[in-house]
Amino acid sequence: MKTILARSLACAFAVATMAAGSAGAAHAGPPEVIPVDISFVDDFSCSFPVNVSLKGEFKQVINNNRTVNVFNQVWTFSNPANGKTLTGVNKGPDIITTNPDGSQTVRSIGIFFRVNTPGAGNVLLSAGVRVIQFPADPSQSPQVTFEGGQRGSPSQLCPYLAS
Repeated sequence: MKTILARSLACAFAVATMAAGSAGAAHAGPPEVIPVDISFVDDFSCSFPVNVSLKGEFKQVINNNRTVNVFNQVWTFSNPANGKTLTGVNKGPDIITTNPDGSQTVRSIGIFFRVNTPGAGNVLLSAGVRVIQFPADPSQSPQVTFEGGQRGSPSQLCPYLAS
């Protein structure tokens, strides 16, 4: 079974935001605006490579053991062979809590992916709530402890990008 790109990216992005949040202030202050510009090739969701980028920003507020990140980002999925491109949004906050044992709990709320295609409307929606527990020991794997909502997979974009 193919790995769901959305979950992989959510985990990777949560790790990156936790690292940024861990170095921040111990009390609430004005939001810090953090730019995001990530590009990579997804060679497992479709039968052809897909260029993927995530651009935009997130605003981060840190208050004691809690970090809140609010996203304003755009996903782009492109087939380099034919030039077909789709765009979508990433909205909604992540709430990161550092627990007394050093582990962290990430609660992602909102729209992770929403992609519309010309004439077909919404073809991919991944939205809702996801809770991921990151152990204090970085050699241990994070665990998804709760998921609710609709989960889509980027493989749903393959037919449009292939045509």
